Amino acid sequence: MFNIYRYCRITGVDVRLTVCPDQTGPSAIEMAMARLPASEAVNPTPGFLQTVRGSVYCLTPSAGAPAKTITQSYASFDELGNPVYDRSLWQNETKAASTTLDGDEPVVAVAVRSINGQAAVVAINLQVTYHMEWFDLEADDAALEIVGRDRPQNGICNHSRPRDHQSDQGFSVCSMSEKVPPRRK
Repeated sequence: MFNIYRYCRITGVDVRLTVCPDQTGPSAIEMAMARLPASEAVNPTPGFLQTVRGSVYCLTPSAGAPAKTITQSYASFDELGNPVYDRSLWQNETKAASTTLDGDEPVVAVAVRSINGQAAVVAINLQVTYHMEWFDLEADDAALEIVGRDRPQNGICNHSRPRDHQSDQGFSVCSMSEKVPPRRK
């Protein structure tokens, strides 16, 4: 999408964590997820994530238990619940490819562990869906199929033929943006 648009921002994230415990193991499994600052999400445990406001926590016995799923949606809102439209959160292609995080940036932390310290065999499936907005349409001349003779030079449209003789077969940004004032009689 960065071939078409210059900026994007993440408006929301849907996270779904599914844990399928081993049918024969004696151990109970706990899992949790929460949104916290990146500086606090270094090595979280489900017990720690359970104490965070807005977290999701689940405790499941391992013996004969079906798969358990926890789901949470996170959106870009400020402390008062207003949507964030700040331009500082927009990313270009270079920023999106960089993996460095500021310590105050929010991240979603996910943790799964065995309760009584015994080894547990589990299958973990993490599904993340990003909701994104794209801004500032930026398409190059090849994408718009501008004909060579109609390409503007120094911002001035330069047509070699009168307007009524031009063919409308190709798309030309230059001819679409040109405004001709009405003639008076």
